[in-house]
Amino acid sequence: MTQSDPMTTIANDIVKRGLGVPAVFLLEAMKPFSLVAEQTLLVTTPLAGLCGHHRLFGQLAHLFGDRQRMEDLALQVEQLMEEPSAKKESLTPSETPHE
Repeated sequence: MTQSDPMTTIANDIVKRGLGVPAVFLLEAMKPFSLVAEQTLLVTTPLAGLCGHHRLFGQLAHLFGDRQRMEDLALQVEQLMEEPSAKKESLTPSETPHE
């Protein structure tokens, strides 16, 4: 997969935001409902166009259209979470500087 691949972009965004574990959990949980999710996104895509998210909804509908793509995204997120560069220094609420 190239860097311009939508799945790579989505996986990178998920990991950068620190949502890797919840995303993998939800992807695994959504597999039985992938057809419903795909059809819902396809129906709401014109409405998303009003907000400027038409392309994102199309990509997500394509992703949910096939369980194998969902599995591939979950595996890609897991791999990105295991990379040393993904383990950046982040402050937990107890480590935040107090003013």
